Amino acid sequence: MNKQTQPSILDRLKQETAPHHRAVEQLAQADTILNQTLTLTQYSRLITTHYHAHRLIEPQLPTILGAYWANRLQLPRRRRLNALQHDIMQLDLDCGPISQLDFSINTVPQALGAMYVMEGSTLGGAVIFKALKKNKQLNRAAPFHYYHLCGQNTRALWLNFCQSVIELTTPTDQADAIIIAAQNTFNVYRRLLLV
Repeated sequence: MNKQTQPSILDRLKQETAPHHRAVEQLAQADTILNQTLTLTQYSRLITTHYHAHRLIEPQLPTILGAYWANRLQLPRRRRLNALQHDIMQLDLDCGPISQLDFSINTVPQALGAMYVMEGSTLGGAVIFKALKKNKQLNRAAPFHYYHLCGQNTRALWLNFCQSVIELTTPTDQADAIIIAAQNTFNVYRRLLLV
């Protein structure tokens, strides 16, 4: 008898958030980033979007995660707000508050779901960083603090995050809560990109 295996939490996250991910990539004009035709105005919009999302999510993480998970995830190394603030100053942007946007994180699985989106963005940022550096329209925006924050540590941080997600979902099943939170986080990005 052939025993059917269940997909891993990481496979489920990738599969069950794929439509949300594609929608955000389309709104974020990923194709113009990679073919180096992104304008300074479009880049500024992306930085503003990331800033508002991180400003909404990052401050909630230490309290929700607690000492064990914050340490396990190396949370201080994952903070992006300072890098985003440097990019905002570099671009001389005004990032006032976004009204009618709320996103509450109440559990560790919800925190990991939100972090899945933000950490995935950082992982993709390594590819984006290379394209941004080649885009002559964005010389004024260099050195792209947000997209290059983790540098050579990006992959190691991603693998650490993935291992933490696996650890949380074994032996108890927290997978559904993580996936729903990741989908909701993609929706936050989508709503910010539509503003």
